[in-house]
Amino acid sequence: MLIPNNHLIYILENMSQQYVTPLVSNFFFTFARMEYALKATGRFKRNCHNAEADWTKLAKDICNSFNKNAKAELKEAVEYYLSSPPMKQVINNNQLEWDNTLPDYTSELDLILSLINRVRNNLFHGGKFRDRYLAEDERSEQLIRHGLTIMNHCLILASDLNEAFKK
Repeated sequence: MLIPNNHLIYILENMSQQYVTPLVSNFFFTFARMEYALKATGRFKRNCHNAEADWTKLAKDICNSFNKNAKAELKEAVEYYLSSPPMKQVINNNQLEWDNTLPDYTSELDLILSLINRVRNNLFHGGKFRDRYLAEDERSEQLIRHGLTIMNHCLILASDLNEAFKK
């Protein structure tokens, strides 16, 4: 069976509802629209042939206005990401393992946005699937829910990004 170019649509249409909950769907679509909006507003990596969104550029653009204490829900989300960051799936001695090393970052917001990317990668590339929904249901749900909160707050702070997101 050939998989269409749009892998996300294939996954969402062909996987059991037990795997793709409304929360997971919302996260995937919000993340995808954010990546589109980042590139549409010129926030893409300049020294790269691939069309890659530049989340670090977004962090720099809104860093001064990003106040994690602005709302209780946002504060909870940021604190969760900082205290329980998602791990990265790696291969070590031909074995799949989880690495808790943090990615490089330029600010706290850059770190948080990098960790949201890690959540997306873990979900999309299968790192969180095992015999059932997610490997750690409650933790994964918290990371997804809090990631949505943070992305939505970023949209509020960057009006051009929000406009592109809505197109």
